[in-house]
Amino acid sequence: MKMIPGMRSLLYSGDLLAVDLGTFAVKVLSLSVKSKKVAVLGSVSREVWRELAAAKTQNEKNEVYMGALRELVAKGGFKTRNAAISLSGNTVIVRFLALPAGFNPKQGAGLPAQARALIPFEEADVDVSTQLLDGPEGGRKPRQEMMLMSALKKTVQDCMQIARMAGLRPAVIVNDTLAMADAYSFFEAKKAGETAVLVSVGASSTSVSVVENGVPKAARVVNIAGNAFSRAIKRDFEIDIEEAEKLKIAYGLSAPQDSSGADPVRARVARALKPVVKELSAEIQRTIEVFLERRPSDYPPILRIVLAGGSSELKGLPDRLAADTGMIVQIFRPLINISSKTGRVVSAPLSPVFAASCGLCVRNALLLRSRSARVNLVPRMERRSAVIRDISPGFWRKLAAPVFV
Repeated sequence: MKMIPGMRSLLYSGDLLAVDLGTFAVKVLSLSVKSKKVAVLGSVSREVWRELAAAKTQNEKNEVYMGALRELVAKGGFKTRNAAISLSGNTVIVRFLALPAGFNPKQGAGLPAQARALIPFEEADVDVSTQLLDGPEGGRKPRQEMMLMSALKKTVQDCMQIARMAGLRPAVIVNDTLAMADAYSFFEAKKAGETAVLVSVGASSTSVSVVENGVPKAARVVNIAGNAFSRAIKRDFEIDIEEAEKLKIAYGLSAPQDSSGADPVRARVARALKPVVKELSAEIQRTIEVFLERRPSDYPPILRIVLAGGSSELKGLPDRLAADTGMIVQIFRPLINISSKTGRVVSAPLSPVFAASCGLCVRNALLLRSRSARVNLVPRMERRSAVIRDISPGFWRKLAAPVFV
C-alpha cells in the first residue's frame, strides 16, 4: 500500500508500540514520533528469565511471553495498538549478498539463487523478507546489494499470536540487530554518514552489525553475552548462578590493571570475565573483517563501536572492548533530554537496554523519509490490516470540515 508521505501522515498516526521479547525481560516502550519532536509516552519492563528457564517446551515459553506482555500492556495503559516486535538471538537470520549483474529486483522476480542458498531451512517452512541496498562506494560500477531476513513460519506465527493475546496488532517483526540500526539512524542522524559497529549485548546473545550510511551491511549473532559473563564467574567461584549474577553487577571489570592492592573479590571477578570479553572482542573483529571483504581495498578504517543492550552496562566493559579492539567505544543512549507526555524532561528510559525498543518505535518515521520497502516478517495482508485500522482521528475531523462548509 504505497502512498505519498503527506497523505500517509494525514490518514494514519503511524505510531508503533515497541515490544522487545528478550530472553531476560520483556520491554514495552511507547514514543510519540513527529518530524521534529519525540516524546516518551510510557515504558515498562518485566523480567521473565526465571520463568523461561523453568519452561520445558516452546509452547510453555510462549505462555510466559503472553502473560508478561498482557500484564505490561495493561499496566502501561498504552493507546497505540499497532506493535513493532523485536526477536533476539538466532530465531531471525539476517544475511547480505551482492546481486548478480542484470538481476531484476521488481516484485515477483523471485529470489536469486545466491539468496536462496543463504536460507538454512526448507523454503516452504520460512518467511522471507528482503530489502535492496546501495552497493559500496568507491568502485566504478558498484553492484547493488540485498539484505535478506528469514525466520521459521512457526516462529513468526507464535510471535504474532503473543501480540494478539495482549490485544495488539502485529505490524512489524524484525530482530534486535535491525531495531538497533534504526535507532542509530534516527537518533544519531548527524553521525549516520560514517561507518560504525553496533553491538547490542543482551542476556543470551550479542548482535553485532556494521552500519554504513545508517544502513546495516553486515550482521552476526554470537552466543557471548550476559549469561556467559555470569557462568564464567560461577565456574571460578563455584557458586550458584544467582550469586554469580550479583557479583557480576557489583564488580564487573572495574578492577584496575594493576590489581595487586585491589579488593581480592573485585580482582578475581575481573580475571574471570576478561577471557570471555576477549572472545567477544574477537567476534566483533570477525564481523568487521566480513564486511571489509566486500569493500574496496582503500576503504577507510572503522573507528567506532556503539554499545547498547542490557549487559552493556557491565562495569568496565567499554574500556575493556576499547583496549582489545583498538577502537573508540561509546554507550548508546538515544533518549537523552526527551520530553514526556506531560512536557517535562524524563530520565527513566535512558538505559541502553531501550535502544532496540527506540528503533522499533521510530520505524514508520524512517519509512516516511525513504519511501522504499524495508524488511519485515509480518505477512503483507496483516500489515495492511494494521495500517487500515490505524486511521487517525484527526483525519475524520479534517474530512468533516469541508463537508459542513
